[in-house]
Amino acid sequence: MKKMRKYSTDYTNKLSDKDKDTNSIIDVSQEKQLDQENQPLTINFHDLLSISSETFSCHEDLIGSVREIVLRHKYAITIKRSTANRYVIIGCDRGGKYRRAHIPIEQRKKITSSRLINCPFEVWGKKKVDGFWKVEVKNLQHNHEPSSDMSGHPSCRHFSKKEIQHIREMSKAGILPRQILASLRQGNLNLQAISRTIYNAKAKIRKENLMGRTAIQALFDEFAETGFVYDIEHDDKEIIGVSSFNTSFYSCFVAMQKEEESDYIWALERFKKLLGVGKNPSVIVTDSELALMNAIEIVFPSTTNLLCVWHIEKNILFKCKKYFEEKEAWDTFILSWTNLIKYTDEITFLEGWKLLEVDQKE
Repeated sequence: MKKMRKYSTDYTNKLSDKDKDTNSIIDVSQEKQLDQENQPLTINFHDLLSISSETFSCHEDLIGSVREIVLRHKYAITIKRSTANRYVIIGCDRGGKYRRAHIPIEQRKKITSSRLINCPFEVWGKKKVDGFWKVEVKNLQHNHEPSSDMSGHPSCRHFSKKEIQHIREMSKAGILPRQILASLRQGNLNLQAISRTIYNAKAKIRKENLMGRTAIQALFDEFAETGFVYDIEHDDKEIIGVSSFNTSFYSCFVAMQKEEESDYIWALERFKKLLGVGKNPSVIVTDSELALMNAIEIVFPSTTNLLCVWHIEKNILFKCKKYFEEKEAWDTFILSWTNLIKYTDEITFLEGWKLLEVDQKE
């Protein structure tokens, strides 16, 4: 494998006396990144060129073959763009640029470095008139060295369909995630998955199995389908009211001129009067409206005020997604968050929270 590359490490003359302080480290790092973007590293992918004459029945097979070849050279790929049944553009997972590179580092809310260094490597897959797919090589150059540890690339931690089925079967048998990972590594010595990848796969499988149902609904359906005889005991008076549209009904409406604490206190006092003496609600769910939350504490001091999960996730989507450079990284984060809020005890939640923090620091 031939490599041609020139490195420029002498940045001393590029820095003024004013810049020679602790902040100059950032400038040098940025210059190195720019230097990387402009210095191509040519790799002889003879095996990749060889498959350009082959045909594939579907684009999944084409992507799989390209990924397998590139992985042997210690690189990783990602799908840059695609159109169903027409073409797919495959690039290095370090291709592209950080979207907010124009924002000064000291002004960023989350100080982090980007994996993206505008790597030019690119391969196309196109569907021909006969229905088969073919590889078209556009650029075989990289502007960075091969990776020493491929587990650092999210795109390398994917499971095959066979491995997903294996995870599904072992999870159903109650086998622990670390044991599942050990079993998969025995069957695939090149597996780059980590423990978090197993947890995410299990959560995705669980979500697919529920098919939009709650866990208790799925349990009752399982009882009915497998012929179990079961009975449900519940208090008819201690359930939330449901309308004919299968939604919760409205207790009252109120028109307020302003949304200040005094206005909320007045509205809640009117509502309290409608409920009757000694009939305070056990729980009130709201969004993060401080004026309303303060009013609840005054009018209903014994009532628990919970924050609406839907509003929390909306805020996360609005305030956090912009800091994720790749859709795959965002999907992994939001899946971890969804699993976290399902924990029913504080100890498990705190353990999950620490694990989430570690994942994001990496």
